[in-house]
Amino acid sequence: MMTTGVTSKTSQGKRPAQAPKGFQWNILAWVFLAGSLVFFLASDRLHQTVCWFLLVPDELIGQWAGGDWSRVSVLDRLPLVLLTTAILLGAVAWGRFILRPCRVSADLSRAERGLFSLAIGLSCLSLVTLLLGCMGLLQARNLFIGLLVLPVLVELVFLKGGLGKLPEETVGIAMEMDARLDRLSTRWLWLLVPLGLVVLLGGMLPPQDFDVREYHLQVPREWYEAGRVEFLPHNVYGNMPLGAEILSVPAMAIWPGENDSWWGAMVGKTILALFGLLTTWGIYLFGRRWFSASAGLAGAVIFLATPWVLHVSVNGLVELAVGFYGLMAVYAAYLARQQPGRLAWSGLAGFFAGSAVACKYPALLMVVFPVLVYLVIQAGRAAPRVALVFVVATVVGCGPWFAKNAVMAENPTYPLLSNWFGGKTRTPDRIAQWKRAHQVPVDATGQRYRFREFGTALARFAGSDRWQSPLLVPLALLSLAWGWRRSEVWWLAVLVAYTFLAWWLLTHRIERFWVPMLPLVALLAGLGSVQLCRTAPAPILPSLLLLATLFGTLAGSSSLLGDNRFLVGLGPLRDGPAVAGEFEASSHAHLHRYLNRHVSPTAGKVLLVGDAEPFDLRVPVLYNTCFDECIFERLIRGRDAEERLAALRGEGITHVFVYWSLIDRYREPGNYGFTDYVVRDLVRGELVGQGILRPMPIDMPAEEGELFEVGHRAVEMTGERENRQETP
Repeated sequence: MMTTGVTSKTSQGKRPAQAPKGFQWNILAWVFLAGSLVFFLASDRLHQTVCWFLLVPDELIGQWAGGDWSRVSVLDRLPLVLLTTAILLGAVAWGRFILRPCRVSADLSRAERGLFSLAIGLSCLSLVTLLLGCMGLLQARNLFIGLLVLPVLVELVFLKGGLGKLPEETVGIAMEMDARLDRLSTRWLWLLVPLGLVVLLGGMLPPQDFDVREYHLQVPREWYEAGRVEFLPHNVYGNMPLGAEILSVPAMAIWPGENDSWWGAMVGKTILALFGLLTTWGIYLFGRRWFSASAGLAGAVIFLATPWVLHVSVNGLVELAVGFYGLMAVYAAYLARQQPGRLAWSGLAGFFAGSAVACKYPALLMVVFPVLVYLVIQAGRAAPRVALVFVVATVVGCGPWFAKNAVMAENPTYPLLSNWFGGKTRTPDRIAQWKRAHQVPVDATGQRYRFREFGTALARFAGSDRWQSPLLVPLALLSLAWGWRRSEVWWLAVLVAYTFLAWWLLTHRIERFWVPMLPLVALLAGLGSVQLCRTAPAPILPSLLLLATLFGTLAGSSSLLGDNRFLVGLGPLRDGPAVAGEFEASSHAHLHRYLNRHVSPTAGKVLLVGDAEPFDLRVPVLYNTCFDECIFERLIRGRDAEERLAALRGEGITHVFVYWSLIDRYREPGNYGFTDYVVRDLVRGELVGQGILRPMPIDMPAEEGELFEVGHRAVEMTGERENRQETP
């Protein structure tokens, strides 16, 4: 079987690495599979629920329809698919246009050229959108249409004229393996189809995740509606790099008619979901080039079937955008090692690493630093030139975001390093609050670093976490037993170990934040799974992947990982938080629906206090995160009744919602914190007593949250009585 790639050292006369002699891999295969099955059946609610759906599949299908088949409608997804496809085609054309002068296409297969072109194009489209936003051109529809159409037309001209003729497929053997190990041909790629459908259908649903509704989609919406990229004093997260999220802005500008920002955001969320599929594609091609086609396919299936991957993809989170660009940076770095005379590969590795940073700050430590070290070590005497090219390309990939913050926020790393650079709205108290919330957590004994805590975190990463695949890490470790002589294998293992240590030592240890390293683990797991089954019966490996696909499809299409109303029309889901499961019946969801139905979007404006998820609200909103100045406090504090009413009216506020349950949670020990000024006595007693706020009857417990209408005549009458009492 032929694999694409440049012939490696093993194909140049060096004996391939062999498994330890006498090792009974077939016995290990059966033990491993039996252990995985026992773990699966005895594990937590996720696995048990998946098993339950095997017995009652009609219940799962009923969830897809939202429990009401009269609401089924999927045709409204078609415009999302068409516009998403147009953006991807434009990105591919941009990427090919940039990749061509790099003169590296001959080193890649056609599939790899498509992958690299799309990665380059998406990052470039993101940077161009940022530049246009800084120029105040985010609502220039014709300009964005031209950005997508023009490169496609140019590519068609190149191809028609023969200037873009693709070179022949390069043929080589990346790793000499027993032909019996390559039991999976391309016909087994269908295993990725059901998992891909789950990601695509879930990606097109409105968001339910807090972070997505707070800033991943909310901030691009605010920028688009303002017509420009600007500093947001009320949303600290909106001033960090948003290289993946800003891809929703071109869709907002192109979408016709009203609600363009919301529908464009749905296209942006779909693109965020597709980063999971692009990463899967990258794993397959990477594994095929350096290991084998079977190893690449096995790694891709196990990766996409991982609940964490599905959860991040369908909910519109950005960790897999970081993981995708990080994988591409490693991919390019490995090609740079094989082609030491081509500095273009070092440049592409730097650009992809910078693109990862443009999605999230931690990639500077998790991606840029280790890839640079790898390139410098491999370059030998050419290390200075390689390092220079890599650094310059990294700056190109993420530098505009730092420059934007330097100008708009007065801190290039805003809100990080505020002790050094300062930054708008950053007071000493807010800096301390941010640091407390994002520092390495303290355990029950008051210590941050203990071997016991490290062991617990490692066990969760290895498979005990409810959303981690029990196959990934064990199979990755098995790959080291066979590939211990292969530098490619060990470099991947070292990078995974370094990233995990950095996550545990330097971050606040949220499990979702180690998702970007899962593509590298999946590459090793693919190799390990093939070697595990090297002497076992032929059906073992397909059976293992079938089990992973079945589990991932059932888990991903359930309500445990996200909204799974795949067949419900987007119209019914538009009016308020598009959520399912337990949150669907929550009072907070009903409150958002109430505001959409009863507050005029032209004559009303809502001030949210504690609630920072305004994405689905049609009515104009004022809000702030817990790390920013409290708008409610600024308008009320230190003023008498008439001044308070005038301040609220001056902002056009007609309603005030106070989310007590979330405020109370923020104030719990070890949580983010919230201003002490906003208390129940102030709102219920003083402001209601003055007639400034009038409670509104809503289907929500008062201890959870309260909605008020800003008073009119009542406060005026109160003021008149006070004046009469003071008059002699």
